[in-house]
This record gives sequence, structure tokens and C-alpha cells, in this order.
Amino acid sequence: MTTYQPAGGTGLQWPQASPGRGHALRARPSPALPPDSTPAAPGSALLRGWPGASTPVGKRPVACLRDRPRAAPPTASARLASAFRAAALLALALLAAPALAQDTTAPSVSSITAGAGTIVVAYNEELDDASVPATTQFTVSYADVSVSVLAVVIVDKTAMGVTTSDVRISLSAGPAPGETVKLSYAVPAANPLQDTSGNDAPAFSDQGLTTAASWSTVTLQSAEATRNTVVKLTFSGELFPTEPDRARFTVTAGGTDRTPSASNYSCCGGSPAKGTIWLGLDTPISKGDTVTVSYSPTFSATQTGKRVRDASANAVQAFSGSTVTNNAAELIQSAVVVGDQLTLTYSGALNTTALPDRNQFSVRHGENFDSIRGVTGVAASGSAVTLSLQIPFSYGQAVQVSYDDPQTNPLKDADGKIIDDLNRYPVTNNTPAAVVRAEASGTSLVLTYQGPLCTTTVADVCTANVPTITDFVVT
Repeated sequence: MTTYQPAGGTGLQWPQASPGRGHALRARPSPALPPDSTPAAPGSALLRGWPGASTPVGKRPVACLRDRPRAAPPTASARLASAFRAAALLALALLAAPALAQDTTAPSVSSITAGAGTIVVAYNEELDDASVPATTQFTVSYADVSVSVLAVVIVDKTAMGVTTSDVRISLSAGPAPGETVKLSYAVPAANPLQDTSGNDAPAFSDQGLTTAASWSTVTLQSAEATRNTVVKLTFSGELFPTEPDRARFTVTAGGTDRTPSASNYSCCGGSPAKGTIWLGLDTPISKGDTVTVSYSPTFSATQTGKRVRDASANAVQAFSGSTVTNNAAELIQSAVVVGDQLTLTYSGALNTTALPDRNQFSVRHGENFDSIRGVTGVAASGSAVTLSLQIPFSYGQAVQVSYDDPQTNPLKDADGKIIDDLNRYPVTNNTPAAVVRAEASGTSLVLTYQGPLCTTTVADVCTANVPTITDFVVT
């Protein structure tokens, strides 16, 4: 098909055999002739692209293009090269474009709140929860007395629909209401507090805190000396499961203060309220003593230990001189062994009708008291308990005795109060010295004993326990 365009008209198409090499012709409007060109002679025109062809007389020549063969699809290497070129162009475009805006602002503190055993530091943006400073980077004080930091945790709150974070600091003791609380933070070289863009949170020093703590409504309900070395404190409600510092308590008995021991102390047990504290004492309470107990939650330079807290971790208020019901039994006064008889003497009369089994007593001896002497019998009379031993002791041997009260037939005083345990109580060995050698020389007989025979002398002459000549028989 051939197309040509009359001057100033619309191109017309008519069927015509394809000239040349059998290609169809596509015609486009011919651009206007340049001013210096020579117009075609009347009655003839030049058909561009087909040498020797002519157009009807008086018609404008048209520019004809030969159809191109369809190109073959690109190869895989060509497609890869094209992708590389596109990536390179994109990289150049990004380098040429202005730098994207980045977060360079450090996170700041929104608020700090001191609760019961925990300080919460709220920040104004999300923090990196994988970058947690060591506990030593935080300093906490109550009334200018340092408090131990136990743990530091970053709480991500994005799950709650907010882009902020809290830093929770767990303490060895919570503040009391009205107590001055200060917090400091030093930026460490490793794992500082920082936002998710890596901006470090700045340090701060002696930051004053808003105290949300309140005094507990739990109070001391009763106090009882259940044994000579045990005082039981019962509170009106459940207590926090962490043991308070025993040094915060003072037990006064017979006008003498006693601090609870570390070896016999427990807290927060008992059923159902779990509100019981047991204070063990190194110095025993005597039967009939007037006993009181005091407790102080105040922090000082010498007292920074844990306080008594209720189940909600609120501090229990102080109490002073609270009366302790004294149910202590008669107290041991001495233990003496002579040969195979060991006698325990108490401060008052004992119940002699129900006695513990012999296996509740343990008698030790030897260099490290690692040898045990068997007990064959137990008897009681008045204020004394006598243990019969399987093998008698010799003069000078060191001896200890222990007693563990049983559930059945424990040792009691005359009032039915249970006698306290004994733990390696020292025993005085009054077993007399035995003769180790006898030598006769003429009219003299010399007897040598295991040890000295008396301690009372005048001019190196013994004045006590001196036998007469009639006390000796020589055959």
C-alpha cells in the first residue's frame, strides 16, 4: 500500500504492488521544503526512498520509510547488563540527591518515679532494649544513704501503641513515704542507654524523684518468745517474700539488748497470711525475763539493709518497745561429766515423767570433736538430767553435748514449757586424774597421776584434798 499527501491535504491510500524488494511502504507527511530548495518541475515529483519512482503531477512528494524486520528477544546476558545499568543509574541518582534526614536527637527523661522497691525512668522515645547498662552505672540514695541496685530492665511499650520506653531499676529496699530519694546515671563505654537510632541518653546526677510510696497498713500483731533463743513476730497481713535485714530488729531481755543471729532467722512464713518473722538469738532469754522488741525502717550510714514490706512492697512502719510474751523455759546452767555420767543442770525444776529418747542427745570429744560417745540412758531429777555413757571419759578430755528436741516427749520444765535445744554446749570434765606410774624407793612410794592433784597451795604445798596416811594401804 502506498500513501501520498496532496499539498495541504490529507494523505490518501490506495492498493499498489510493493516496489523494490517486496516491502510495504509507510509514509509520513513530508516536512516543508527548505527555503533554498528547488521545487519539483510541473507535472512531476520525486518519491523519496524509491529511486526512479514518480508521483502524480502537482502532488507534494512524501517521505517514505521502509518497514524494519522485528528484532529478536534480548539474551539473558543482555538483560543482566541492562539490570546492572539500571542499578548504576539509580545509585548515581541517590548520590546526587540530597541526603535523607536522620535522627540525631538524644532521648530525654520524661519523668522519674520511686515506687515500692523500684524506680521507673520514663524516656520520650523508644530505647534499644538490647543495650542495657550495668547496675553499677546507677546510684540511688535515700536520705543521702546509698541503696544497692539489684537489676536494670528496659521496658518496650510499642506493643501498647506508644513509641516510648521505661527503664525499671530494682532496689534492695524501697523508699519510705516522705524520704528524700536521689538517682544518678553515668554513661558507660559499653551498653549505654540509647534510642533505636544509636543516640546515647545523657548522664544525670542527683535527680530528685517523685515518691509514690506509702506506708503499709500491715502492723505487728503479736510477739512471743517461743524458746530461750527464738522470738516469733506475727503481723496483721502478708509480707513481701524477701527477708528484711535482721539488724533492723532489737530484742531486749532482762535489760540487755540482743541482735538476732544470722544462723537462726527466717521471714515471711506461716499460714495462711504468710506474715511471720522468726528472730533467732545468740544470747538466750531467761525464764521470767521482761522482753520487748523494736524495729526501725530508717536508713542511716550504719543501716542500709532491706526493710519489712507488705505483699505490695510498701514499707511497714516502725515499732518500739513492743511487749514480747515470754514463754521461754528453764535455761541450762552447766554441763559436767565425771567418768561415764554427764549431768545437765537447769535453772529450775524439770518435768521428770516424760523424757526424750537417748538418741536425741549427742556427746562429742576428740581434737575436732569428731568422735561420738554413745548414750545408754537418760534420767531426770529436780533440775538435772543425767546421761549414762557407754564408755567413761578420762581426765582432761574435751567434751561437748548437743540436744535436739523431738516431736514426741521433748524435755520440758515443771510448767510444761519446752526446753531449748543445745548445740555443742561445752562440758566441764571433772573426771579425776588416774595413777599412771608407782615407784618404790626404800621406805618411799611415789605415785604419778595424769595431772595436778590440787590447785590450792601455800608455799608450793597443797592445802586442799590432802589424804591422810590411813587412806593408803601398801602390801
